[in-house]
Amino acid sequence: MVESFSSRQIFELKIDVGGCQLHLQSLEKIFDYHFLTLGKTWTDDEDKHAQQYAMQLVSSSVVPMVLKASIELGVFEIIQRAGPGALLSPSQIASQLPSQGNPKAPLFLDRLLRLLASHSILTFSLVTNHQDGQVDRLYGLAPVAKYFIRSRGGGSLSPWLDLYHLKDAVLEGANPFNKAHGMSAVEYISTDARFEDIFKASFIDYNKLFVEEMLKSYQGFDGLNVLVDVGGGNGFILHKIVSRYPTIKGINFDLPQVIDKSPSYPGIEHVAGNMFKSVPKGDAIFMKWILEHLDDKQCLMLLKNCYEALPVNGKVIVVDAVIPESPDANPLHKSVYQFDFLSMGMNDIGKERTEKESEDLAEGAGFSRFRVACCAYGFSVMEFYKNIQNTMSFKESQQGRTWTDEEDKQAQQYAMQLVSSSVVPMVLKAAIELGVFEIIQRAGPGALLSPSQIASQLPSQTNPKAALVLDRILRLLATHSILTYKLQDSHRLYGLAPVAKYFITSSSGGSLSPLLDVFQEKVVMDSWYHLKDAVLEGGSQFNKAHGVGTSMVDYNKLFVEEMLKSYHGFDGLNSLVDVGGGNGFILHSIVSKYPTIKGINFDLPQVIDKSPSYPGIENVAGDMFKSVPKGDAIFMKWIIHCLEDKQCLELLKNCYEALPVNGKVIAVDTVIPETPDASPSCKSVIQFDVYSMSINESGNERTEKELESLGKGAGFSGFRVACCAYGFSVVEFYKRM
Repeated sequence: MVESFSSRQIFELKIDVGGCQLHLQSLEKIFDYHFLTLGKTWTDDEDKHAQQYAMQLVSSSVVPMVLKASIELGVFEIIQRAGPGALLSPSQIASQLPSQGNPKAPLFLDRLLRLLASHSILTFSLVTNHQDGQVDRLYGLAPVAKYFIRSRGGGSLSPWLDLYHLKDAVLEGANPFNKAHGMSAVEYISTDARFEDIFKASFIDYNKLFVEEMLKSYQGFDGLNVLVDVGGGNGFILHKIVSRYPTIKGINFDLPQVIDKSPSYPGIEHVAGNMFKSVPKGDAIFMKWILEHLDDKQCLMLLKNCYEALPVNGKVIVVDAVIPESPDANPLHKSVYQFDFLSMGMNDIGKERTEKESEDLAEGAGFSRFRVACCAYGFSVMEFYKNIQNTMSFKESQQGRTWTDEEDKQAQQYAMQLVSSSVVPMVLKAAIELGVFEIIQRAGPGALLSPSQIASQLPSQTNPKAALVLDRILRLLATHSILTYKLQDSHRLYGLAPVAKYFITSSSGGSLSPLLDVFQEKVVMDSWYHLKDAVLEGGSQFNKAHGVGTSMVDYNKLFVEEMLKSYHGFDGLNSLVDVGGGNGFILHSIVSKYPTIKGINFDLPQVIDKSPSYPGIENVAGDMFKSVPKGDAIFMKWIIHCLEDKQCLELLKNCYEALPVNGKVIAVDTVIPETPDASPSCKSVIQFDVYSMSINESGNERTEKELESLGKGAGFSGFRVACCAYGFSVVEFYKRM
């Protein structure tokens, strides 16, 4: 029952962010804009955007899980079947789901779909129904969505829980996967049939997409007679190459236990052996995702064997990630660095390399020339030439590159970024745990430090490779504009970007870091695997995962400090009632700023019994659905979004009765934009909304229009959104205009 809520304790589970625009509508005639916003202390636009981006990052783990659930539900296929350019409503999509057991499925779906729209994975349109005047949200496929449609073989890997041990990998030098599971990834796969199936299926699907794109983009197989695929596995990729170039004789080379299980393909001979001893002879040698799993010494040993196996005009064709020297914020760089962490999470021996590092390996093994020929799905096709005289020109090698247009290229890069996007919040969490931001901050304003300088100040000095692992962490954060970056005398230096300060304890003692911890907590993350079930069956996915509720560390110190700068609606009040006020901390902060106010902290008896005493505040126990104490104004933080419409009206009517004729309700809650866009503020709002849904299926975040309708339904004459603090909107319901 609702009465069992321990008001603020329960409400603090739902950190749901609202839009950050200041709206003045019906009350604009009465209140002067400049008076209402007096004291707003954004130093500049950059600081405002940084705060919004920080809130987006805090909840960023939501995005890959919502994408995963949407793929599992077949949402993209449903829209695709409706035809090119189709726009469908949540109800139309819900009617085609594999199960029809949840009457609230369209509502759940709408919350998922608008999140995907804010990340440009779906398109979005508002359409008014002329019969009832209702505004419907319609969704279509954005260019990136086609890469997640099953018929294309698309898919995404599940979040990599081994990255919970990333901090240990820096301090101790241990492999994160080994720390999480007590064995290597190769060993673990053989013990977990479910994970083995997921793991293999994901790479099979990816290889289908990759080889198709590679054969469009890369023409370097033309004219070859014999092609050796080193580490070719079951021979699938070699089979595709030989099918395209039937004059090639293919040799699939791998370990005996792999070759024994490889199927027969026309034109391909399977050969078993050890690549560190020798490699079969051929005109060219192909290797996909091999060098990145080896250290430099192993790479040189393998490449020298390849060199010996090639004729004078032979070459090695290598498919691997090429790490940019200078990270920037484009999707290609982000995806490359994110995949680097997936690789590191499972294998601490190898690494992704820059173009120069790969070239140095080639030169060390005796090759005369190295170049990056092209890119397919974020991975570069590189060539190591034995004899520089027999290479084709770069322009010639690029003939046949078939990007249909720039939009398609960008969509593919963005798809690769999304696939590995679960890495980002985990890397940010590790950087916070390691104290990276504080270390840079202590060096002074505008400081730029090398990975070695930062590593020297870590709490443990037992890992001699700490600086190398840190560099991989720092450059990923730089691609997401969390750190700044500079290349100086071939050394990478890192500084704090504006958003980083929100993950450092402020002068008020607050930080967004604890909130980020909650989102990455395994107990919370486990619930996301039940998001599909929540849509199909109803109920909270947290309850499906654990059967119980949980608690969340709040960020009230940061929030109340910003709210008191931005909002001046407490001025002139004699009494203020905080409904669901919990331990009274926020009311205490308000009364401290406005000492003429008498504060009444109102909550359930079991909460009030444990609430401390504050000067100027009376603690009152009761049930908000029966009555509310009288006051000039009533304050509610994170209450309305936890309740369904019927409960909201009941509560707001009680508030209406408790107010004087000129009284008002001040509510802090999320305001959902009518139209999702790609701004950080919109993304953070909708990400928090989906997180709220995972814990509590009763309430929901509302648009400005929906909140205004609730106010009118309870008898209030005026409504407005006054301002925003850390993404939460401060809204006012006026009894009389």
